[in-house]
Amino acid sequence: MNVLKFQILVLIDKYNKVTDVAKELDMKQPTVTFHMKSLEKDMNTSLYTSQQGRIVLTDAGRAILPHAKQMLALTDVVRRTVQQYSSLEQGNVHIKADILAAENVLPLLMNRFASEYPGIEMKSSLVEDCSGEGNIEGSLLLARSEKQTSNVDDSNSDDYILLQQDQLMLVYAENHPLMMNPSIKPGDLSGNLFVDYESQGLLGKYTELFTERTNVHLWKRVTAATPQAALRAVHAGNAITFLPSSMLTSPQSNVIAVPIPGLEANDTRVCTYLYRRKNLSPAASAFWNYIKSIMHPSHS
Repeated sequence: MNVLKFQILVLIDKYNKVTDVAKELDMKQPTVTFHMKSLEKDMNTSLYTSQQGRIVLTDAGRAILPHAKQMLALTDVVRRTVQQYSSLEQGNVHIKADILAAENVLPLLMNRFASEYPGIEMKSSLVEDCSGEGNIEGSLLLARSEKQTSNVDDSNSDDYILLQQDQLMLVYAENHPLMMNPSIKPGDLSGNLFVDYESQGLLGKYTELFTERTNVHLWKRVTAATPQAALRAVHAGNAITFLPSSMLTSPQSNVIAVPIPGLEANDTRVCTYLYRRKNLSPAASAFWNYIKSIMHPSHS
């Protein structure tokens, strides 16, 4: 018993003529007839009957027709899966990410990979809980920005790749009063409007550390939806925030970025990692290996 026999049964129900089925399958008519009789022998019952020059299914044939269609659909799924392993001309990569990774790190990497593999569809979406680990069902890769307070091991592992090291900076507009201060101290920030932003709890860890180290409380009265929205709020000229330095490289940013007073460089380091789940799909595995090769060529 093979799939071809069930394919012929489905086509007989569609065309009601052996000649049309043979043409559809690019086979000779006697070969189609042979497989029809072979399936009847396998089932030990009559599946076809002739009515006024047309071949139709018997009651038994109609009974197994839905199952035959299901088998053919499953065969297509298996074939597509195997094709993904034999070539990288199709497939998709879904990455769950926190807001900083999604906005600031992933776009360039995804675009570079998509240019190399035009048949693979790239997609990123945001995690929804503050840990950055939940809501990843159906996703095999997770990109997450994390607070680092010690020296970072940037070597590859089987479970993560370091995508970017960054530094959190104090950011304010060019016309902000802090511009008149040649040496900003922690206490100088207390009277300024601080723009918080959604970051799956990451920014809160830094502002809490700032208060712990300096005993200065930041005046948080505005929370933006994204880091880019916080930057636009700072552009208004009367607010400050903490942002990764890599977000401020554009000459159009029109903001000043300086080290956060009261904190050391190790205190303000931000690292973005790509984590892998087990059993990567062929496309996701290709993306993982591609990122690994460009981030750490000596380990690939």
